[in-house]
Amino acid sequence: MSTLRPKVLLVEDQSALQMTLQSFLEKQYQVVTVRTIAEATEHIKDKTYFIAILVDLNLPDGSGLDIIKLAKEKAEKSAILVLTGDNKADTVQEAINSGANDYIVKPIYQKELLERMKKTLTKLGLT
Repeated sequence: MSTLRPKVLLVEDQSALQMTLQSFLEKQYQVVTVRTIAEATEHIKDKTYFIAILVDLNLPDGSGLDIIKLAKEKAEKSAILVLTGDNKADTVQEAINSGANDYIVKPIYQKELLERMKKTLTKLGLT
């Protein structure tokens, strides 16, 4: 009998990074991967519960900030972690103000990602 693992939504358009993160995260979570805001929006609006939403800010069809704002409305119990190469202070602040719980600058190290996710989930009472 298998136990259900919590779901994570990974919004990342870089195929190599998406596959690497998915492979790593699948050891502990069910991972749904998408590459665009439109795909992420479908999953969030479907009311699928994700324990965490990992979102890149620079996507082919716009800004990941739109996903953060939607997730705060429709998936308010999900932890939101930004994964991006942009570490400018104003971008970080904008993501946090939009509702992100944490901000991780690329390159993403698997151990750091897992630690930050666990810390965020614990802080939000989701573990």
